[in-house]
Amino acid sequence: MSLRLRIILAIIMPLVVLAGIFFFDTLVAISQLTGDSRLYYDMGIQCPACGGTRSAAALLRGDIVRSFLYNPIVIFACLLALAFYTEFVLKIFNVHIKIVPRSQLFIWITLALFVAFYVGRNIAAFI
Repeated sequence: MSLRLRIILAIIMPLVVLAGIFFFDTLVAISQLTGDSRLYYDMGIQCPACGGTRSAAALLRGDIVRSFLYNPIVIFACLLALAFYTEFVLKIFNVHIKIVPRSQLFIWITLALFVAFYVGRNIAAFI
């Protein structure tokens, strides 16, 4: 990827995020048209994305604790995206630092934590 394209992308990415924040209320209204997920509606089981919209809304309001309680995957995804973006911008200036681990162990531990969260919150709902 050329340097010019990297610089353009580094400028466009935050603009896309700002547009998402600006139109967030509209995006939430559109997402609420679909209602509950079929998995929750049919079986009473929350999918891994359940609470994601509420979590993102709480995060945008600055309520990190509530965002985490709704769905911690949203906060993790935002932090991961920020770390990858930081790596991308640093690479433009020829600083090659890996902030996000690329090891298989990191991936498996992350997946295990997500599965534990998913199973745990569904077990807690039945208790």
